[in-house]
Amino acid sequence: MIVTALMNAGGVQYLELQARQTPAGILALLGKVLPRELSGPGGAPIAVTSVPTPRIVLVELPDNGRILVPPPPIDGKLLEP
Repeated sequence: MIVTALMNAGGVQYLELQARQTPAGILALLGKVLPRELSGPGGAPIAVTSVPTPRIVLVELPDNGRILVPPPPIDGKLLEP
């Protein structure tokens, strides 16, 4: 019932509008629905690993075509996938 009411009010667009117009209200909602603590399997700490990955950009062309653009160089070197 609540989800149906949200979708009838505009769904994601409605929530985005509320976040802009009344940020305190949306933040209060987030405080109620987001977990307070996160943990890994069996309560273990979460392991975070940062790995640089190449970015591929999809470019829309005027003739409705699309092309993939390779990642920009970092420190003068291209990242390999």
